[in-house]
Amino acid sequence: MSIINTNIIISNIIANNVIQSGIINAVDGIQVLKPNIGWIGDTGCISPSITEVTVGFSKEVTYTNHTGVTITHDNGGTFTITGPTADTTKYIIYEGTWDINPVFGDIVSYSYSSGNYIDEESVPMEDVTLVLTNCFNVPPTLIGTFNPPDGEVGVIYGPYDTSVLFSGVE
Repeated sequence: MSIINTNIIISNIIANNVIQSGIINAVDGIQVLKPNIGWIGDTGCISPSITEVTVGFSKEVTYTNHTGVTITHDNGGTFTITGPTADTTKYIIYEGTWDINPVFGDIVSYSYSSGNYIDEESVPMEDVTLVLTNCFNVPPTLIGTFNPPDGEVGVIYGPYDTSVLFSGVE
C-alpha cells in the first residue's frame, strides 16, 4: 500500500470519527458547537475540586448565563452554578457548590438543554449530554521521593503543583 493510499485511509477514518462524534455536521460539513471534554476541577485534573467544574467546547461559546446547564452525579448530587458570568471562551470553569459532594466512583454528567449558548456565527448549541472526568477517580501519581533525617524514604503523590514542593531542591 502506498503512502498516499495510507494517508487517505487515515484521513477518512479521522473524518468519520469526527462526524460520528457530532463535532462536524454530516449534512453540510460545518463544525458545530458542543461540549467535548470536561473535569471536576481544573483542566486535566491537576487539582480536583468540589467548587469548580471545567468543560471544553469544540469552538468558542458565547453565553449570558447558564440557563439549561445541569451538572449531576449518579450518587444524587447536583452542582449549583454561581459563576462565571457572561463570556466568550473555549473552556468554561463553572463555579458553584454540590448539594452532595462527588466521591471516588461517581459518574459525573454535564447536560445542556435549550439555553443561550451560541457559537461565533450565533448558531445555538444543540441539546447534549457529556460524561465528565471525575478527578476523584484519577489515581494519584508518584511525583517524587525524599530521604528525611530519620532514614525513612518519603513519597509524595500528586496531583500537586510540584514547582512549589521542589523549589530550591536539587
